[in-house]
Amino acid sequence: MMDALLGDAEVREAVRRFRPNSDATEALARVAWSVVAEPGDGVSGALIRQLGAADALRFALAPDDLVTWGLDAVGEVTARTNRTLQEGRRRWTPRADVRSVRDALRGAHEVSARLVIPGDAEWPEALDDLAEHAPLLLWARGDARHLAAEERYW
Repeated sequence: MMDALLGDAEVREAVRRFRPNSDATEALARVAWSVVAEPGDGVSGALIRQLGAADALRFALAPDDLVTWGLDAVGEVTARTNRTLQEGRRRWTPRADVRSVRDALRGAHEVSARLVIPGDAEWPEALDDLAEHAPLLLWARGDARHLAAEERYW
């Protein structure tokens, strides 16, 4: 799916609107994950933490034989790990559609949303406490700096 997204001119242009001054690959992969996985999905979150969003997407949606080979190459993989990954793949695969990612980007642009991902100055660092259950991205309208504003004590 990642290669198909990068090969789609409309998707590339849309993600450049959100990330004009940076490599858009990570942001595009996170947008794709936000379409493919449920919010707080710990399996996708763990894959992203280990591999990065783009490589995690490539791995998670690869043909079954490549995923099996990849797990074997890692070494000692428990049956539970394999089962968990396969269950995730069953959830994600039906939603893995370039058109859905394109529609998400188009919809966000139409409402003047801003894309905020971990590492951005606007990213609320407290979300990192959620570890693999943290949001993959935030769509923000208005001044996104308020997301990362310091806490106020009254």
